[in-house]
Order: sequence, then C-alpha cells, then structure tokens
Amino acid sequence: GPQREGMPLNHPGEEVLAPDGHVDGALVMKALDEALEGDVEIRELELIMCPPGVSLGEMICSEETGAKVLGPKGCLVVQEDKLGVAYWCVPMLLKEAMQTFARLQRLPPDAPSFETAMLRCSRTLILINADFYSAWNQRKRLILSPTCPLTRHLEIRFLDLVLSKHPKSIEAWAHRRW
Repeated sequence: GPQREGMPLNHPGEEVLAPDGHVDGALVMKALDEALEGDVEIRELELIMCPPGVSLGEMICSEETGAKVLGPKGCLVVQEDKLGVAYWCVPMLLKEAMQTFARLQRLPPDAPSFETAMLRCSRTLILINADFYSAWNQRKRLILSPTCPLTRHLEIRFLDLVLSKHPKSIEAWAHRRW
C-alpha cells in the first residue's frame, strides 16, 4: 500500500488492518502463546522485517528449512529453538496486549483464570517492550501467589528469552536480580 506520512516503510498499511483481510491482534497473541507454550523451548526471539502482510513462511522457505509457520498470514515462525515475529504484526499485537492488560488490571486477582491470562498478557507486552514496568510488577505479584503455576525457574527461563532480544533492558535485569 502507499506509505503513510511519518510511518516506517515496513509499517502495515490499511490493507493489512482492513476488516476484509485483517490481521486480528487477538489471533496473533493466541499464536504467540501457542508457540511459547509448545513442545520446543524458545530460547531466542527476533523481529523480522518483511513487507506488510507477507508470510514469514514465504520469506524463509519453511518447507526447506523445517520451520513451523504460525499465526494469521504467517506472522510467526519457529525454527529449532528460535521464534521469529513479523515486524508488521507488532502494532496489532501490542494494541491487543495493552487492551487486555488494562482489562485484566481492573479484575480482582482471584477472578477465574486471571493468573493465566495475566501471565500470557504480561509475557507478550514484555517480549515487545522489556521496559514495561507494570507488566514486570504483575509478574512479581503472580510469582508470590501460592496458587500461580509460575515458578522462579520458569521465570528465569523467560528472562533469558527476553534478554536475548533486549539485552540492555534495565527492567529485565532488575527483575532478574529480584
């Protein structure tokens, strides 16, 4: 599509966001959860620059490399222990995660499935922006909760993933020290 003023060349144009062929942020977030909770332990994350709406499977020849393409329009790819996210889907993913996070913060912590939803949502936000202080604080509260499935060991593994993409994140290092 035509470039919009003030937007990067690879930012999704209206054709990607339009209802007739749109990429739903909730579906991207669900695919991200599936990739991170799948059989393979993801150890590295990378945002991949590609034309808006182009499947990562098309770009990396998934049939030849054995990569697993996930999400709407192939916006995620898992190869070995690495996760690639198409840069063009990040704005939709971030918008969905921010809205979900705001909604979850208004719920009481003992609401049904609050812990799982908050863990997933905070994970998405932190993977995109590792200096999201509120998301780190929610994770600390959840780790301290006796009913939460998150253990310190699992959180260290998550931190390793975050630091693979954001090695200079002050918040991530502070959380690790905590």
